[in-house]
Amino acid sequence: MKSLLRIACRFEQACLALDQKVAYALTLYPSNPVIAKSIIAYCIIKLHDQWNSRCRELILKSALGNCRTLSGTLLPRATPINPVQKLRNIWSRNKPMDVSWEPDWHVPAVSVRAATLLGIANSQTVTNAISAVTIVDSLRWTRNVVTHELPRTYKMFRKIQSSLFNPPSLCPSDYVIQRIPGTTDLIIDIWMDEMKLALRAAIR
Repeated sequence: MKSLLRIACRFEQACLALDQKVAYALTLYPSNPVIAKSIIAYCIIKLHDQWNSRCRELILKSALGNCRTLSGTLLPRATPINPVQKLRNIWSRNKPMDVSWEPDWHVPAVSVRAATLLGIANSQTVTNAISAVTIVDSLRWTRNVVTHELPRTYKMFRKIQSSLFNPPSLCPSDYVIQRIPGTTDLIIDIWMDEMKLALRAAIR
């Protein structure tokens, strides 16, 4: 019998690997800052991808059923057809979505809407847990600067940064290894911790 616990464990293992890469990059900063920043940029992208993948896996596995929550509840199948196909059929009131379309799983409100539309049995638990995540926009806009480098992405990244630092002049790789004022925690570590807690809460 499959368990949703595997989803949280996969994310935690991925975070552990990323944490080790960040620690290694920090040792390289004094002698080779270019390589160090490249490693940290990779970690930003990978963390975003992992969050997206695990949110997707959580909701689709819940929809397919025949798996247990952390509390032992056996989830029934929520839809007789492929859950992604169902979402494509009903997401828009005007027309079905394209055959390659999927929701932006990394956005909490989008994942919650997908869970609701599919009618998964653990929808309320998933909604409460995923909706409580506050750092996704910070991660998303930081990642977007790394991957796109467009004026809009920089504008949003500077806005995110300005809530902690003034002036907001750090590059993404430097930003995520800063410590939140008043704490000893790196920004990227705080992101990982919040998402790990959310996934653990979502699988209860």
